[in-house]
Amino acid sequence: MVAVVPRSILDALPVDIALTDLQTHWARERQEVRIFCEGWLHAFNVIEQAGRRPDLLSMCDWQGQVLEFGCSSGLMAAACKEMGSTVSWTGIDLDLDSLKRACASVDLCLQADITQTLPLSKKFKFDRMVCGDVLEHLPYPWRFLSSIRQWIKPEGFLVASFPNVGH
Repeated sequence: MVAVVPRSILDALPVDIALTDLQTHWARERQEVRIFCEGWLHAFNVIEQAGRRPDLLSMCDWQGQVLEFGCSSGLMAAACKEMGSTVSWTGIDLDLDSLKRACASVDLCLQADITQTLPLSKKFKFDRMVCGDVLEHLPYPWRFLSSIRQWIKPEGFLVASFPNVGH
């Protein structure tokens, strides 16, 4: 499943809502979100290209400041820029070797464990935040999502994908 959700809708979510209840909640509240649940969106068998994420890049316009959690070697940033998007891409990853490779495409690389305090000033605001196949690895994804709201611009988007919606 992939969800593209404006920050204003994220701010209105009850803190205790279950992932399985999101679609019903958004329908009841008549909130417009984009959810894609149609089969595999990216090929897991093409490992060297999997991080480029053309599936996510096609789901909204890419502009301004982007923050990607779990950026790995920066392939999504590279693909976005190759498409002609004028973005400033910040990538966060725990793996230093991946970040060294990401520096070729990512404008700012930060090594951090996203389950801990993030090294970002509250002054930073992003137009797009990406959690591509990351949230299912976190012990408390709702807590993480709640904590990152402060860095999404009011008109910004969170782009999140889950390879197994059961997570």
